[in-house]
Amino acid sequence: MFSPINVMQGLRYLKFFFSVFVLAVAVLSAVMWKFYNTQLSHQQTISQVAEEHVIQLASQLIINEIEVLRKDALYLAEKSLLKAWLDTQSPQDLKYLTDDMLAFARHHKAYDQIRFLDNQGKEVVRVHEIAGQYQSVLSTQLQDKSGRYYVTEVLALGEGEVYMSPFDLNVENRVIETPLKPMIRVGTPVFDRKGQKRGLMVVNYKGGELLKRISALHSFSESGVWLLNDSGYWLLGPAENKEWGFMYPDRQGERFGSDFNGIWNTIIKGPEQDKLLLDEGWFIYQKIVPKTFLFSGNVGSWTILSYVSPQQLNAHSAKSLNNTVIAFVALVLLLAVVSGIIAFFGVQRWQAELRIRENEARFRGLFDHAPDPIVIVDHQGVITLINNQAEKSFGYTRDELRGKKVEVLVPEKYRHQHVIDRSGYSKKTVLRAMGEGLELFAVRKDGSEFPVEISLSPVNTEQGMLVLSNIRDITTRKQTEQAIEELNRHLKKQNRELDVINKELEAFSYSVSHDLRAPLRALDGFSSTLLSDYADQLDERGQDRLNRIRAAAQRMGVLIDSLLSLSRVSRLELKHESVDLTRLAETVIEELSLGDPNRQVKLIVQPNLRVDGDPQLLRVILDNLLGNAWKFTSKRRDAVIDVSSSSEATEIVYCVKDNGVGFEMEFVDKLFGAFQRLHTASEFPGTGIGLATVQRAVHKHGGRIWADSEVGKGTAFYFTLQTEVDEWTEK
Repeated sequence: MFSPINVMQGLRYLKFFFSVFVLAVAVLSAVMWKFYNTQLSHQQTISQVAEEHVIQLASQLIINEIEVLRKDALYLAEKSLLKAWLDTQSPQDLKYLTDDMLAFARHHKAYDQIRFLDNQGKEVVRVHEIAGQYQSVLSTQLQDKSGRYYVTEVLALGEGEVYMSPFDLNVENRVIETPLKPMIRVGTPVFDRKGQKRGLMVVNYKGGELLKRISALHSFSESGVWLLNDSGYWLLGPAENKEWGFMYPDRQGERFGSDFNGIWNTIIKGPEQDKLLLDEGWFIYQKIVPKTFLFSGNVGSWTILSYVSPQQLNAHSAKSLNNTVIAFVALVLLLAVVSGIIAFFGVQRWQAELRIRENEARFRGLFDHAPDPIVIVDHQGVITLINNQAEKSFGYTRDELRGKKVEVLVPEKYRHQHVIDRSGYSKKTVLRAMGEGLELFAVRKDGSEFPVEISLSPVNTEQGMLVLSNIRDITTRKQTEQAIEELNRHLKKQNRELDVINKELEAFSYSVSHDLRAPLRALDGFSSTLLSDYADQLDERGQDRLNRIRAAAQRMGVLIDSLLSLSRVSRLELKHESVDLTRLAETVIEELSLGDPNRQVKLIVQPNLRVDGDPQLLRVILDNLLGNAWKFTSKRRDAVIDVSSSSEATEIVYCVKDNGVGFEMEFVDKLFGAFQRLHTASEFPGTGIGLATVQRAVHKHGGRIWADSEVGKGTAFYFTLQTEVDEWTEK
């Protein structure tokens, strides 16, 4: 169902939409036509500037390179090692000169050959590149170059003058070398220290590298960069079959002057650099004359040229038109969307205002029902708003606090400092707890104080910066903290009492160790004396009674030793270090074997078992567990003792397993109690203290121990030491 209000809103929306849209499209059409013409002009200008920039880059590249060639030739001709050889003519100095020229070639890598020739044109030193490696030529392989044109040209020069050959291809035995080797030869005469001309230095520059670098500029040009010699032949052209035409008799017609005869004549007669915007296209060029860089010889000139064809210029126009049409269509669609959005938001404005009012009411409800008191103050510390919980906590009404300084809620003795702190906070407002590290207090209307915790939150509003203070009454927490402190003091007192008891226990252990042993030794000693001195006066029954007395005294001594060991384990301070459990187990078994060398026991110990624990307590654990395994496998010929570990969840479980007599699992609860035995002393001697000692040592490490057994099939003891999986290594 459509209500009248909805229909009116729809009609108003459509009318507003079309009025905005039609006007916007009309303005856009005029703007886009102007934009098309401007864009086309700008694009052509940018293209022209780009081509000019590419020509300048290529020209500068060539100029820099030929300047380097000139300097390198002069540098080689003036080297001190060359001057030294000219003075001495010694083989050693010649070797130094050869090595120096070889090092120069390897370092620069721009030259195919570097040669020093004498005044007759015979090579004295030659360094050349073969298969990418520079080598010096043996004296027997040096050549006579006296008939070469460049030798005559260079020897005719004076000191400091440099000859440069035309840019052509390398020819060997009157055949153009393949693959093609573009080459420039640069030479200068060599004078000794007395000013006498003694020869010439010639370098063969690998021009292919220069052409590659010029070709790399193609990516910045629409058609590429061409390099022409002074006869209009392409050294670097639009295609390989058009290049170096002057070197091939059948390609003498392949040159720029043939394809663009009128243009070439204009370039020859024109200035050093220019741009020709003609019907045939754009021609942007710059001439390079090496003679201007102090070179001698028939060098000629080079021309760097960029060509933009009419087809490429038409492509600019088509591209601009396409871009303009696409932009126009996109903007029309965007205008339609924008017009729709404007109309939509115009109609929906009243709904937004309604939602704002609803949100304000919702905020007021949340603000008033917050569990903690909230006080909002302005940048001058004046209270602007409080919630219901603040009224209850402080005993003020809203009207009583609104417009008052916030210091009214601060105890009198802290107010002066609070004003200073508030002023500092207003200069750098951040979300933080107030008075970090300090005890804060607030004061109620009746003057009573209570501890609080306050969080400050700055809020930017149209009225300026406001600070929201969330205040929490921590009276209960303080009382709890005091109770905890009292409990800690009580625990410290108990710990001191426990230390006293432990010291008394140590004294008792000392007494047991020393005072009780003396009577036992006396019983054993006197009984032994009676048996040895009065054996003939005692009947068989009397001797048996004395033997029983001796056995009981000795057994009592063993029990005292076991109890003392158990006591020491309980009192021992735990020391953590990395322990090789594999080596420790092997050591214990070796000691057991020494005590019973006739036994044959198969020992299996997992290699590289390491654990973080107390070495002394770990020795106690293995002494007792391996001792039990050794004892309870004594009646088996195929006795096996296995020490291993496994990873379970976040802990390592260690296992000592044997194939001995085993026991009934119903008695497992008695296994770790003191003086608890599951076998008779006559069958397997012992005190019943060992496993209790092991359990205490494991507990000292924060671990646990348990056993699994079956009568006649052996026993496995498992224990952990609270060692994480990543704290041990098993290889």
